[in-house]
Amino acid sequence: MSNSDAMNSEIRFLEEVEEKLKTRITEINASFLEGEKQIESMHDYYWENYTEMDEYGYENYDNQQALLGEVNANNERLMKKQRLKKMIDSP
Repeated sequence: MSNSDAMNSEIRFLEEVEEKLKTRITEINASFLEGEKQIESMHDYYWENYTEMDEYGYENYDNQQALLGEVNANNERLMKKQRLKKMIDSP
């Protein structure tokens, strides 16, 4: 295997990795948008129904925890997307 063949092989490998990173970023973007819709839906549900929630606050607490969990999941998606973008910028 000549030096140029090895170089071409490495270039192809890097191109494949870059393409996979871009595909994963696209998937994360879609997941992030779905998470935003879910958060908005949870927020709307809470404000439409908070006056009818149980008197001890259990339902209120459950809704707040679910919302917090979804917000944290979206933050994780955003951080992962940023890491992948850094990988693309510096192969």
